[in-house]
Amino acid sequence: MPRFPSQGLSLSQRGFVPVALVVALAIILPHAVSAADLNPDYVKAYQITVDTAANLQSYELRGMLTMTNNIKGQIGGESMSAEMDAAARWPDRLLSSQSGEMFNLNLGTGPDQSWFFLGQLGNAYVGKPVALARDLAGAGNMDLTEEKIFNFYVGLGQFLLPAELLVTPDTASGTVTVNGQDVPCQIFTTMGPEVIADDGQPAEGPRTFYFDPASGLVLKSTLKVYFRRNEMDFEQDVAFTLKEFVLNGDVDDARFTFEAPAGTRVVDNLDRLTNPDAMTNQAAPDITFTDLDGNTFQLSDLRGQAVFIDFWATWCPPCKMEMPHIETLYREMGRSEANKSGTITIIAASSEDPATIRKFLAKSPYSFRIVTVDEKQAYAKYKTSSIPAGFVIDAEGIIRAHMIGAQTEQQLRAAFAKAGVK
Repeated sequence: MPRFPSQGLSLSQRGFVPVALVVALAIILPHAVSAADLNPDYVKAYQITVDTAANLQSYELRGMLTMTNNIKGQIGGESMSAEMDAAARWPDRLLSSQSGEMFNLNLGTGPDQSWFFLGQLGNAYVGKPVALARDLAGAGNMDLTEEKIFNFYVGLGQFLLPAELLVTPDTASGTVTVNGQDVPCQIFTTMGPEVIADDGQPAEGPRTFYFDPASGLVLKSTLKVYFRRNEMDFEQDVAFTLKEFVLNGDVDDARFTFEAPAGTRVVDNLDRLTNPDAMTNQAAPDITFTDLDGNTFQLSDLRGQAVFIDFWATWCPPCKMEMPHIETLYREMGRSEANKSGTITIIAASSEDPATIRKFLAKSPYSFRIVTVDEKQAYAKYKTSSIPAGFVIDAEGIIRAHMIGAQTEQQLRAAFAKAGVK
């Protein structure tokens, strides 16, 4: 299942780099060098992928996603897996799911309804049947809009050769067992570094793609991700493996059905899928913040002024996408000791240690107030199971906007306006 960038990342994730991040990582080829200059076999293989996708009218596949974490230099670390199941029939049938220890996702459309189930949140969107988009380049784009997620190629996303990767000049060969047979493959490897990121941010290492020229599919891909947690260096191994597939076959209509599991909260709008329990219009719970110098203060100390709290982390890509927009608004309307005329106090709260935050700020400085917060307190009081999580609180201490996921500048402005800040 491809990523959907608007979904936030768990504050409590310290061992596993979220798959939302992993599948988004790609080393894009610099403009000064063309793929053909590096490996012409790769260019030809990608064209086969494009031609295969263009001629597809239906597909069915089953595969496996595995993720294993090891402390650097060790083996036998924690491993998790998920089964992948996908089917599609042009122009209006789709199923794409992942189920396992990591998560349970199910997306599709059929004769009676469309749906998107997020097992981690226990929420499901159910709507009318939809016609599919046919956007190969957008197979991994999971913005929560009908046009983006209901894409004919969504279920194939992890088994299509990516465009414009920086691969090594040499093409290796090997076999992958699919449909009960050993299939000869070309093996392409990216030039990812084999190091831990100095700034504590996850860094993608080498990726390998086992490409089957006969089908135009990637039968297996592997990826290393390096990251640092609690002053320890980790290596994460991620693998997508195709077990069986059929292209342009007959797909039974019975595949394109969905029934929400017992206890699922069903919503009728995609906008509510990731945040059906918004705390909007509730009194903001008091909470303790600590600045990077060790000084503590309470949210209640700020009563009488509008406040924006952004729960974030240095390792969270959507958080970092959003922060420049927060900076823009802070410079325009932020209240501080130096600017008493500002109309809103902006606080960015992370559960990480001050040293990690300072290292991040040394490379990405921001002017708004950045503090630490107890992770358990944030979760208990503000439901911060996903980040970034943004709360706009008015001068009376009432939450006027509760946002999950990275917001644009325009979205933040609209949220601020709900507390009378313009």
